[in-house]
Amino acid sequence: WLSILTDMYFFYRKDREFTTKEKVRKRKYGAIEIPLVLEENYWPDLAKIAKDNKIEVSQVMSQEALIAIEQSWQMAQRLKLKEVLPIHLLAHLFFSDKVRIIFARLGINVEEVLTKIRHLIEGGNHLSEEAPGLSPELKQIFFWAYQHAYLSQRKEVDAVELLLALSQKDPSIQDLFLDLEI
Repeated sequence: WLSILTDMYFFYRKDREFTTKEKVRKRKYGAIEIPLVLEENYWPDLAKIAKDNKIEVSQVMSQEALIAIEQSWQMAQRLKLKEVLPIHLLAHLFFSDKVRIIFARLGINVEEVLTKIRHLIEGGNHLSEEAPGLSPELKQIFFWAYQHAYLSQRKEVDAVELLLALSQKDPSIQDLFLDLEI
């Protein structure tokens, strides 16, 4: 009986966790809809959006993505940096199994990539005694990742969407991948 009760409790907790979490909005086909596709110069226009239409992107992040974001913030705090940059997030996305699988399938040595990322991170010298904030570039990456999840009809923003947004929108990461011939 104890085993059955324990199993039912775990099922209840998982079900509750799943139902209380926000999901990426679904695309509506056949109906006229306001496109979510963001233009390159969209950032200033986001402030003009009505509060009812705004989405809290952090509420639709997967646990794996949230851990990578939190770890990148903790690293920036340890290094006493002023801001968390996209390169910090990239470094911690490599701890995600899904991201490691992608790079393994491409035949890329993850340790080599991490070594180059460490050199890029060590090059930053914006020291601050305050807690680091998220850079505007990183905030934009979150929106691009949400857009990828939306267009792919995913339920949540995962580490893969973050990697895709980073590789497409951050010039320093694009240069890194070009150097590695990825």
